[in-house]
Amino acid sequence: MFLFWLLAFPSFYLIQAEKSDAVCETDKVASAWFTGWHADEGLDVNDILWSKYTEITFAFAQRQTLMSSLSMDQVPRTFPSEQILLGVTAYGHSFGVPKVDAFSKTSDTLALYAPFGSSVHPGAVSMFVALILRQGEPSTFRDLLSKPFIYNTTTQVMISYDGGESFAAKGQFIADMGLAGFAVWEAGGEYHNILLDSARGQLFA
Repeated sequence: MFLFWLLAFPSFYLIQAEKSDAVCETDKVASAWFTGWHADEGLDVNDILWSKYTEITFAFAQRQTLMSSLSMDQVPRTFPSEQILLGVTAYGHSFGVPKVDAFSKTSDTLALYAPFGSSVHPGAVSMFVALILRQGEPSTFRDLLSKPFIYNTTTQVMISYDGGESFAAKGQFIADMGLAGFAVWEAGGEYHNILLDSARGQLFA
């Protein structure tokens, strides 16, 4: 989907980033940024074997590599950073998670990396505007993931998505790395400019 932006802006490269974390045996949390050329690699969750998604996310976190070093390894040295757009998303992915697995065993908070049905796809993507308007459903936010989660106890569907905090973190990365800006898929998923303002607030701080 981000290939559209590559065609529209042929003088720009576009990379997409996802931040992930995992809890190690020592209970310490390792943080990692993963990035790749979306046109070649993408690593959209729908392109990964669903039964292996948690393992793959954990493997990324084990690398303990900052997004900046990963991305700079993949950018041609002759290509200036001010011509690179970071791909960001205004949607979330749905996972079928049984209620018994959705919550922490020791509290009523949502569990991190809850097991889910790999053969059941409860939906493609959910737009941010639809998620932000849902009230009263269990939700949580993981600082190291920079991602909120929301869970519907009736349909037993958990959704991970990018919110204002997520966009602020990516906006800060753009500013720190001196990138050209960002391309969002899609602006129609926005709600009262929460996402765009969060990213722009870091770019023009």
